[in-house]
Amino acid sequence: MDTISHITDTVKTLFDQNGIEIPFPKRDITIVDRHTGKPHRQKKDHAIP
Repeated sequence: MDTISHITDTVKTLFDQNGIEIPFPKRDITIVDRHTGKPHRQKKDHAIP
């Protein structure tokens, strides 16, 4: 195991043991119909998680 992996694994283990979470970056994008100015509604069947 190389040094970087060992450090990363150790930090992850310590964070888990202490209840520390780093949130995954998230960006919400709203598509607006330029004719109506209203947000586009996507069907739930095709929604991207």
